[in-house]
Amino acid sequence: MGDSGFELPREVALAWGIDGGPRRGRRPRLDLDGITAAAITLADAEGLAAVSMNRVAAHLGVSPMSLYRYVESKDELVQLMADAALGRPDIPDPLTGDWRTDLAAWATGASACYRRHPWVTEVPISRLPVLPCNLAWTDYALRVLANTPLTFQDRLSVIALLSGHARNEAATSVQLAQGRTGSGEEGGDAGDAYARTLDAVVGAERFPALRAVVDEHLLVPAPPGEGDAATTEEVFLFGLERILDGIAVLVERRRRDAG
Repeated sequence: MGDSGFELPREVALAWGIDGGPRRGRRPRLDLDGITAAAITLADAEGLAAVSMNRVAAHLGVSPMSLYRYVESKDELVQLMADAALGRPDIPDPLTGDWRTDLAAWATGASACYRRHPWVTEVPISRLPVLPCNLAWTDYALRVLANTPLTFQDRLSVIALLSGHARNEAATSVQLAQGRTGSGEEGGDAGDAYARTLDAVVGAERFPALRAVVDEHLLVPAPPGEGDAATTEEVFLFGLERILDGIAVLVERRRRDAG
């Protein structure tokens, strides 16, 4: 399956269970899955910045040094957390056979993962997908696209495009929410302040097109409970449909080229 002389990066070997586990000491009290789950619980509750080896160890009731028998650094742990938080996709069996329907379900599922664990969007993308859950999502999308005339490179580009859309929308909604909390303005107060600010700075002579939108009150955030989640979902779905429209054009072009 691979080059026997190639050495996997340590976190990749750990994620795939290729590493032999703790490298020293007595019979372990912990396991890598438990450490990763504890770190995810902490990140879900307090954000990624709250995760440290000390905090995770305290959550598990062990010494920080005991964690280093399993992971070498916080960075390594964060990579494992991000993959585990995505989880394995819930793949319909069978797929509908309609690539657009199945790809929309794939993208919506990926978006839901990012929204359940919004801190994942803060984890740098330092390599192409190689950890187990990421590859499971990639394989799922490739199965959806298998019967289309798209080339393999087309299919991988489609996956990158849709994954980026899901990740970006989740990150944007989280950052907006954090900004409102940090400013002390939330819900209706935030919307009112934003509307007043736009009304003050957007003039018809300098920004005629934008002024028309301001006058229609289209840039005001929705009030709490009516809105932030629903509006965010609508934005995601609008973008998803436009991306799928573009993919449909490419599918037809590849079909004509093959025909």
